[in-house]
Amino acid sequence: MLGTLVTDRELEPTTPLALDCGSCTLCIEACPTGALDEPGTLDATKCLSYWTQSANDPPEAYREALESQVYGCDICQDVCPWNRGIEKRRAGQPLPTNAEPHVDLVDWLDSDPSELRRRYARLYVPRNDGRFLQRNARSALANEQVAT
Repeated sequence: MLGTLVTDRELEPTTPLALDCGSCTLCIEACPTGALDEPGTLDATKCLSYWTQSANDPPEAYREALESQVYGCDICQDVCPWNRGIEKRRAGQPLPTNAEPHVDLVDWLDSDPSELRRRYARLYVPRNDGRFLQRNARSALANEQVAT
């Protein structure tokens, strides 16, 4: 994830991508919180991916929509026809080194936040602080209890 680039070099801007969704509104329809108001427009304050990475707790109204997710959402990306044919890791393929196919959320809550940050150093841990993963785990566990 690149947030800022500081340089003293002259850079040529790239041409913006043309928005070519046509009449497709799959992402808008699939978004569980209405974060996509119209094609090409995202209200980050409604985006679940934003809230799993935010320093602030997700609003109560969005916690249920997170279901058992602890990081990100990407429903809009999953339904987008432009992403069809993009190769994803398939079932049966070996996992990357140190990958965990499933995480134990209770273990996350029992872990030291700095240990969680070290364990997931290959990923972007929100604010580089394991306490945010623990916060997300608490929401996911609460949602699982409501679902059962």
